[in-house]
Amino acid sequence: MPQPGFLPPHLVRVALLASRQKLPLQRYTTHHAAAFLQGSPTAWVRVALAKTGFLVSKAAVRDPRIRHRRCAHKAVAAAPTARSAFQLLRDAPPLTYKRRTIEITTCGDLYKKWRAEGRRGYDQAPETGARVPVVYIHTGLDRMEHGDRTVRPLTLMFTGAPGRYQDFSYNIPFLDKNGVDVLCFNWPGYDFTMATGYWWHSCDEKTRLVVDLLKKLKINKIDMLVSHSTGSTPAVQLVAEEPSIDVKSLALLMPIASRHFRGSESPLIFNPGTMWAMRSRRGAPIMVPLFHAIMKLIRHPTKGRAYDVVFAYLSSIGYEEHRVEKQLATIRDRKVPTIVVVSDNDRLLSQKDNRTLLQRLGCDPEKTCLYDKGGHLLRCGCCDQVVKAIELKDGSHYGFVRYPDICNKALLELINRAKGR
Repeated sequence: MPQPGFLPPHLVRVALLASRQKLPLQRYTTHHAAAFLQGSPTAWVRVALAKTGFLVSKAAVRDPRIRHRRCAHKAVAAAPTARSAFQLLRDAPPLTYKRRTIEITTCGDLYKKWRAEGRRGYDQAPETGARVPVVYIHTGLDRMEHGDRTVRPLTLMFTGAPGRYQDFSYNIPFLDKNGVDVLCFNWPGYDFTMATGYWWHSCDEKTRLVVDLLKKLKINKIDMLVSHSTGSTPAVQLVAEEPSIDVKSLALLMPIASRHFRGSESPLIFNPGTMWAMRSRRGAPIMVPLFHAIMKLIRHPTKGRAYDVVFAYLSSIGYEEHRVEKQLATIRDRKVPTIVVVSDNDRLLSQKDNRTLLQRLGCDPEKTCLYDKGGHLLRCGCCDQVVKAIELKDGSHYGFVRYPDICNKALLELINRAKGR
């Protein structure tokens, strides 16, 4: 039982939402809240009137003491909560790192080859390469610009699609405070595709963009590569097939590394005819409103604009599955320290999808470290010394947002495992 005199963060979070959402308070919580508040300076907070279902009075919600507590920044603030990952990201404290931009010329060799092969969608691709504007943050550059030139390990982070570096708002500050530099960037979006008519978000394009970005920044070693969702396939390809970049360890967060997964099961959206039309600057404006209507009809779990769903889908099919299987086997054979984080209630990935990926990495799906809905460890499993798997009961597709404590600890352990390789 916590000591009286301050209000626990989980009660603050619930109380702030009470006046609008009218959330009922369970008897267990009511009893303990009453016992906690008795005799404390915060005893003025009115807890859970049974008839109204309110947790606190409107005056209490507006009190600046509570509002200040809500806005306080904590890198580990997203403990187990009923709020969705999108709400947590929306309310996350803004990253204070310098936003940087750079233009990368990339994929010239790929486009020359694909044009010669007659690959659809690349007839207008310049053989000199695409000029891609990249937005990124680099915590190490921020340090050096302030005179701190301490040598620290470097982590490279790939978002999913759609995704932004802000998706890692609960992870980047933690790594930075624990002596790890972080480089994270935004992938080109579908608007870039419509502007150029040739960037179709394939795994080869993304991997080549990363290699050329790192060369431009004069980086040839990555201590830890962290990827989320569809960012996993270029991450796997970078580790397995790019000898110019030395990647010491790999973290796959809710990875999509299969052409067939739960989120791609709707034939209304994901069919050859639709994708043929989408790979056209003329067909896309016609198909996007249709996508938007179908998404609402089938309640597709991907949030945001219809363009974002197209972006995500192109990213998830822009690779050869048998090639990814070989890449995973290569990573396994090289004994690259790896962690995989999966979630049982992921609406884009089924448990079968997750088991398939773990098996391809040579990991027994029954030997994961299993955490319950409260973030408590139920089973401490270990595949072996190479691959470690973490399974969250209710992590959703953004388990690193809902349970940053668990994921951040695992990332630090991974980068320590990679030392000396």
